Amino acid sequence: MKRALTGIAAAAVVLGTAAPMAFAATENFTNAGQVNFTFDGTTVSSPYILDGQDSGNTTAFAPIYYFDQLLNKAGITATWNGNTHTWALSDSSIDASKVNVAGGVGTGNTTITLNGTTIKKINTYAAQDPAAKAGQMTTYFPVYYVQTLFQAIGIDATWNGTTGLSVGTAAATASFTTPVVSGNKEGNGTAGNPAVSTGGAALDVKTVLNGSNGAPLANTAVTVTLSGTAGDTPVIEANGSYVTPNPNSSNDTWTATVDTDSNGQIDLSVVGTGSYTVSFQAPYSNNGTAVTSSSVYLAYLGANGLLSVANSSPDISTVSNPATGVTPVTFTLPLDSSGDVQTDKAVTFFIPQGEQASFTTSGGQAIGSTDSSGNKYVTVYSDSNGQATVYVNDFTAEPVNVYAEVGTTPYSSSSTSYASASLGYTDPNASTSVTLGSIAVYPFASSLSAAPGTSAPTSISGIPSTMAAYFEPVDTSGNLLSGSSLAQTFTLAATNGATIGLEVTDGSGNLQPVTLPNTINADSNLVLEVKSDGSNYDWYANGLEIATGSKNTEFAVTLGAGSSNPASSTLTVTSGGATATAGFTFSGSTAVKVTNFAPVFSNIGAAGTATTVTFTAEDGSGDPVANQLVKVALPAPSVSTEGVWITGIDGTQLSEAIGNNGATVYTPIPLGNDETVNYSVGIPNLVTWGNGENYIDVYTNASGQASITFQNGDVLYAKGDGSTTTPYANTVDTNSVSSGNLFAFTPSAAANEGVLEFVYGATSATATFTASGSATPTASQTGQIQF
Repeated sequence: MKRALTGIAAAAVVLGTAAPMAFAATENFTNAGQVNFTFDGTTVSSPYILDGQDSGNTTAFAPIYYFDQLLNKAGITATWNGNTHTWALSDSSIDASKVNVAGGVGTGNTTITLNGTTIKKINTYAAQDPAAKAGQMTTYFPVYYVQTLFQAIGIDATWNGTTGLSVGTAAATASFTTPVVSGNKEGNGTAGNPAVSTGGAALDVKTVLNGSNGAPLANTAVTVTLSGTAGDTPVIEANGSYVTPNPNSSNDTWTATVDTDSNGQIDLSVVGTGSYTVSFQAPYSNNGTAVTSSSVYLAYLGANGLLSVANSSPDISTVSNPATGVTPVTFTLPLDSSGDVQTDKAVTFFIPQGEQASFTTSGGQAIGSTDSSGNKYVTVYSDSNGQATVYVNDFTAEPVNVYAEVGTTPYSSSSTSYASASLGYTDPNASTSVTLGSIAVYPFASSLSAAPGTSAPTSISGIPSTMAAYFEPVDTSGNLLSGSSLAQTFTLAATNGATIGLEVTDGSGNLQPVTLPNTINADSNLVLEVKSDGSNYDWYANGLEIATGSKNTEFAVTLGAGSSNPASSTLTVTSGGATATAGFTFSGSTAVKVTNFAPVFSNIGAAGTATTVTFTAEDGSGDPVANQLVKVALPAPSVSTEGVWITGIDGTQLSEAIGNNGATVYTPIPLGNDETVNYSVGIPNLVTWGNGENYIDVYTNASGQASITFQNGDVLYAKGDGSTTTPYANTVDTNSVSSGNLFAFTPSAAANEGVLEFVYGATSATATFTASGSATPTASQTGQIQF
């Protein structure tokens, strides 16, 4: 959206849409004249305004100093750091988490923070101030950006291109008119009486956004939110143009950004399936509270009728507030054979056995009956709109399923004629967080099982930009967060302009990549939150939902080079008093092969004898690639490899603090099936291996090399004894193999041969190993080692 600035500037760029630019020493500005900056009607300053280009759009700029003066008048401290291009605002009376700046955080060369929280990024430039000494440069901010920033933090701000910028202590009072629904066959759009569409017809919703002076706000970006049943993606048309809605991770909430027309109106046309709740949010706030419209309830009638709820996530009732959880549930009957509304028809609602919720009146008085199977039911009659409404209440935080159908037939779980709806009751006062002991961090893969509790590393370095750092918050007892401990907030910050990518746990506890919304997909800073929705735990990034259903708090972070292509970046993750850091490197090349095996062929003799194999990861030009992951595929465990272990990487013996009370024990990687281990291996910058996996992740050094030490028998390893007091103990594996058993880097189908296949890059080995050790190679390598 482009918003007009008459007089001095022709147009201003919408917050959040400008592409990031390098901070310029000078900018091609033109002097547009002198205006007044006033506070509560009194002139504070009379700066010279410059016209300049930002992303190809002409807009007005003013020196930051004059904005600082206005903020100071409003009781807000503003500090400019020219080295980091950060404008830090401070006011303890404002809750930064509730500040909603137009367009979201956005991108730009300058970061604006409020009480330490990033609330906006914009582009600023350095230029000569006509009022300053000749040759003295100052930083210029776009006027419109600052105007909308003021409005977002509750300061009334009005820009006039001819007279200047007027601000005051009166809070901005932007508001929406009550949304009006049309095209409905029945219902009026309220929670207990949804507006109903029949035959797939569209429903129209209109509202007008007015400013603090009551005048309509034209050409203003407004966020439209629709929530409904998962998968029932609506078709949206706004002011005559189709809009593609953006789904959340569970595909039951959709958002779209639309502009008000010249009269400040949004005319929304919606076609869908099932029921939806529609609301609008403006890029302003009143006293720190986002400007939102009242909600409208839409329903699209199907053959079995339609069941809709006013609030799918109500708070539970309590003894002191017994009606808090009372929620209307409305059943809209299907039309009769003549296409008419069915009035005064019996409708029976059911809540299946095992759920604590009850049917009530609007005041919370229990009604209905319970059948012999424990199913709760109540019968009501449809009104003149063909709708029947009952209320549900619950004192327990739980998911509740409600069913309804025409008539008084007893409940049957096998029936296919019911309409259904779900509610997820939550307890807003439940304790959902714990004090963190630390945040464990590992390269490449999760390794909590290898180093739990306070012994886990909180800092790693040298991670290639193609790989991830894994963060595992643990409590003061060293346990990974789960259950009621999940609700946490993490602040992520990357240096040198690197951008943040995420993987978070899904409903099965597996890490899955997350596609960040466009407004934050190139940010160096993120606020990552885990919140409870009553039955699951949802993930939010900068306030936007990105994933749902997590079972534990574990996430992985990758860094992109952004526009600056840094040689390195440090990622810092903080939550309360816990901090973890990960250092990333950005290589100009990628490993495409592994070469230079030394020794090419080696024999190993009696038990206790070891040999070390060194290799180099190279790019397509034959140059070594430092700090890269190389996957080494191992032979499938077999009798022929009993007694052979990987005991060291790059000269470091494999040992970790996983014993009782964090005691150090030996954690070599077995090639045979003679001994069972109950640990995994995770040593930062060296190696990771998961128990039972047939490959290890080895990390090349600054010269692009890595070495692996193999030992034949007489190996110390941590053996689990099954007790809770001494779960691990150093034990000697006395087994060994006879000289002459061959292990080849180039896979061979010869009998009794194992395979060590070196695989470059991040893709795991795809060779299929058999008991005899034969395999189909994925790449041709050279070198052999014989035990």
